[in-house]
Amino acid sequence: DPSSISVIYNSVDTERFSPSRSGSPPEKDIILFTGRLIAAKGIRYLVEAMPKVLREYPDTLFIFIGAGNSTPYRRRLKELGIPEKNFMFLGYLKESSDLVEYYRASSVFVAPTLYENLPIRVLEAMACGVPVVASNVCAIPEAIDNGVNGILIQPGSIDELADAICCLLGDPNLRRKMGNNARKTVLERFDWNVNAIRTAEVYQQILNSFDRKVD
Repeated sequence: DPSSISVIYNSVDTERFSPSRSGSPPEKDIILFTGRLIAAKGIRYLVEAMPKVLREYPDTLFIFIGAGNSTPYRRRLKELGIPEKNFMFLGYLKESSDLVEYYRASSVFVAPTLYENLPIRVLEAMACGVPVVASNVCAIPEAIDNGVNGILIQPGSIDELADAICCLLGDPNLRRKMGNNARKTVLERFDWNVNAIRTAEVYQQILNSFDRKVD
C-alpha cells in the first residue's frame, strides 16, 4: 500500500556545505571526483573520458579525493598520455572543512557510479552550488532533474560523460544556473533541518495510528 510508505531522503548540513561567499570564479576549471577508488564508483570511466575533455579544454584539472589504491588509474593515465599537471590524487581527507573548499573550487562534480543508493557526496556538491554530472541509476534521478540542476548520463558511457563535462565547461552561465538550482533543490528536500521535522512527523503519525488501534 503506497499510502503506508514514507520516504525521508539522505540529508546534508547546508550551512557547512554551502557556496563560496567570495563570488569570484576559480582560476582554472576543476573537475572533482570524491569517493572510494573502487570499480563500483565508476572512476575508470572518468579516467577514460579525460583525453576527450582535455582536447577541448587542455588546462582543466581533474582532482580525485578518496581512499584506495590510485596506482592502476595513474598507470592508465600515463598510457593515455595525460600530463601530471592535469590531475591530482589526494587520498582521504579527514577534515570535512577541507572537502568543502574543494567542492567550492570546482567547476563540475562527477559521480559516474555504476550502482548506488543516493550518494551523500552528490548532495554535498549540490549544496555547494556545483553542477553535477552523474549516472542515471538508483535514487540519483530523485535528486537530479536532468538539464535543470545537473546532467544525468548512462552508466559506463565514456562519451556521454565527456560530452556532459565539456558542455558545462563551455557554458559558464549554464554552470551557474544549474549550480543555483542544485543548491535550491537541496535546501528544499535534502536539508537536515527539513528532514528532521519530517522524521518527527512520521513518528507522530505512527504513534497516532497506534493510539487509534488501542482505542
